[in-house]
Amino acid sequence: MKILLVNTFDTIGGPGRWVYMMHRNFLRTQADSVYLVDRKFSNDATVLGAGGKISDLKSRMKQVIDYLPLVLYPRWKKVIFSVGWAPFDIDRMVNKLKPDIVHLNWINRGFISIQSLRRIQAPIVWTMHDMWSFTGGCHYDEECGRYQSGCGQCPILGSDRDGDLSSAVLNKKKKYWRDINLTMVAPSRWLCDCAYRSFLFRDARVEHIPVGMDLEVFAPTKKEEARKILGLPFDKKLVLFGAVNAVDDRRKGFKYLIDALKILTREKDRLELLIFGSTQSDDVRRCNLKANFLGNIADNHRMSLVYSAADVFVAPSRQDNMPATVMESLACGTPVVAFDIGGMPDMIEPMKNGYLAKPFQSDDLARGIKWVVDHVDQVALSNRSRAKMMAEYNIKDIARRYLDLYKNILCQ
Repeated sequence: MKILLVNTFDTIGGPGRWVYMMHRNFLRTQADSVYLVDRKFSNDATVLGAGGKISDLKSRMKQVIDYLPLVLYPRWKKVIFSVGWAPFDIDRMVNKLKPDIVHLNWINRGFISIQSLRRIQAPIVWTMHDMWSFTGGCHYDEECGRYQSGCGQCPILGSDRDGDLSSAVLNKKKKYWRDINLTMVAPSRWLCDCAYRSFLFRDARVEHIPVGMDLEVFAPTKKEEARKILGLPFDKKLVLFGAVNAVDDRRKGFKYLIDALKILTREKDRLELLIFGSTQSDDVRRCNLKANFLGNIADNHRMSLVYSAADVFVAPSRQDNMPATVMESLACGTPVVAFDIGGMPDMIEPMKNGYLAKPFQSDDLARGIKWVVDHVDQVALSNRSRAKMMAEYNIKDIARRYLDLYKNILCQ
């Protein structure tokens, strides 16, 4: 069985890193796996895709072209919105490779057009890393719910028309994906439920398989050792926050963390903030805490050390599927505080390996942070965090589940 994994980037972003882990695991078990990307960052010869400055320029041009229809919506909120109309189709390359199964993942930024999916000759498995596959263009709907009835009057576009771009995109997906051999996979129970309620996939095959972690790469390091390597203080409780574009992406909820830390002002002498995925923020001054900006971290080993050095990871997202950051933190034995939304309850067991705060209540988020850093048995918290990942999210087990799914589809 020849497997073709497809993602926009190979080792950047949560989906890219996860697909790369899957690919390497398939190869270790002698599975015939090929990884096709639009923009290549690794030096792995088993990954097909171009790297370097020219490739980066082409990738950026594709994104700009995909965004062009949005200029007609001056009230667009400037959050990520993918139209999928640009004619940069890769179906010829896919079909030339002659895979038995095509496994799509995050395919946006102009990488694959909506209409090209119907020209792929092999059965398609598609892991949904956000809501885009069943919406009219948004990656998270901000709770508008219009993807259930056909979109239109899109609040993200600032539109009051029924027949707007979001409606056109969703109807285009309906038209071109109607008769293709397509199996959707939702990593979280929340996203699975969203897909079943959607206008597009309510009658489709939707499987629930979590994403997994390489638990040999993301593993605990003794806190003192990690802090020594990273040059971090030994006498502080370190609160960690981070994501791609961590501070500026409103959906990631940085403002709630700042508000929570302001509530913890009495703790300012013993707390210190770590932030990765950004290099600065004026908002940090509002919480009166020293902040260490770590920038973008591409090396998994260094990222593992950062998680291990922290006492708590805070993920105050407004909407999220299964953030890789939460899984990586737990795998490294660092408990997580998050709002009780999306896929967070799949990973965080309240008062066992973290804390689920009432959605968007910064005072409860602060309560959760304090509960973790004051916990009388930090070793037990850490062990339960790691154990959760080992029991349910080991990449080896997840890869086997996908292999079983592929075989089931090919036997039909």
